[in-house]
Amino acid sequence: MIIKERARGRTFVVRFDADEDGVAPAPIASPADAAEGDRHHTVGPWIVVGIGGAVAITGAIFYIAAPKVPPNCNEASGSCAASPNEDPSQLTKERSQAGTSVANRLVGLVAMASGAGIVGGGLLWHFLEPTAPRTARLTVLPWTTAEGAGLAAAGAF
Repeated sequence: MIIKERARGRTFVVRFDADEDGVAPAPIASPADAAEGDRHHTVGPWIVVGIGGAVAITGAIFYIAAPKVPPNCNEASGSCAASPNEDPSQLTKERSQAGTSVANRLVGLVAMASGAGIVGGGLLWHFLEPTAPRTARLTVLPWTTAEGAGLAAAGAF
């Protein structure tokens, strides 16, 4: 049999029959039977998208739930000025609250941006993932009989 170059999509099974005792190897499955069929999208990109969404939502929760900056504190710098007749322990508490507010908002923004990037990466993976069936495939299958054993090679292109 001569296999020509333009024979794409056809399956050919090549068998080397009979050893010196005249025993033929066991029949092998054709590559079409053993083929994985049409390839589809995998679940991996969607897991990445889900993780990215969870990170972004967690960041939004951190940002929204951040405590308010006390009125006598500067939100940009996180520093607080003492009010007249203010107790030093109250000033320390306000500074701590301002620091927590600034830190939580920063963590929230970073997490939202990271989550959006992870979601984008997962979607990019999904849309760039190849789904066409493979055009060339070689399968090597073992065979055994009571009298012998060997390998059978089958291919599709």
